[in-house]
Amino acid sequence: MTGVKGVLFDLDGTLLDHRGAADGAIVSWVSARAPGHPRLGEAATLWAELEGPYLAMWQRGECSVQEQRRLRLRALCAELTVPEPGDLDAAYDDFTGRYRRGWSAFPDAAQAGEGAGRVRARRADERRATGAGG
Repeated sequence: MTGVKGVLFDLDGTLLDHRGAADGAIVSWVSARAPGHPRLGEAATLWAELEGPYLAMWQRGECSVQEQRRLRLRALCAELTVPEPGDLDAAYDDFTGRYRRGWSAFPDAAQAGEGAGRVRARRADERRATGAGG
């Protein structure tokens, strides 16, 4: 493989456990609003199911990214019969903070990054050995 200038990794689901962080964040978010909710165990599944349709609306240009977040929160609250927050943007920011605190790298993420670094170093060594520039 010649001409490799870099390696791009998508963090969510590749290096970072997006699903685990999102699941934990939404369960924590719902629990804070409705302690002991009888359907708390369903919150993560519902949140994941709502992701696709609302992201698709945004991708088609039917709503802004902020509006798709509000719509998704409204739908989750309605489905779980959790009172809808007065400020949906602040509520989503709260979820996002919980999500970020839940970030964890997959066990092989560091190894993948190191491997990409070794490829770059090996390519640089090969260029020096052959007198190639760039």
